[in-house]
Amino acid sequence: MLRPRVVHEAIRMIRKNSTAEIYVYTANVADVSRACDVLAAADGICVTLHHAGDVSDWERFASAAYQAGLAAHRSCRLNVFSGIELPSDMPPSWQVKSGIEWIEKCPLPEDEVFMRWVQVQHSEPRSKADWKTTGT
Repeated sequence: MLRPRVVHEAIRMIRKNSTAEIYVYTANVADVSRACDVLAAADGICVTLHHAGDVSDWERFASAAYQAGLAAHRSCRLNVFSGIELPSDMPPSWQVKSGIEWIEKCPLPEDEVFMRWVQVQHSEPRSKADWKTTGT
């Protein structure tokens, strides 16, 4: 997650206006504390490990999320690219999909909405106009 503070604030703002479930997709959970804050605000998270070096950050995050009681009450998914070895003692509550391959121009799943942060002059979204919705 490149900007966990922004993601957390976005979730907070969405929650004010919607009861939609919110799932965060990321490949970066190096900032364990902030990633846990985001998971606490969301309904779930999907972490994708692209490289072997990503495993240690995910292990620290998964452990912290488990210890904080976050993983038991949220959807926790892990996508693992081919060739990446996972530890034999996997944390509980994680659904793992191993051996995935990159798909060029992968389509958005049906009935999903993808929201992308549109950079504006201020650092936080102030209105719905600061969001760009893509997909279905």
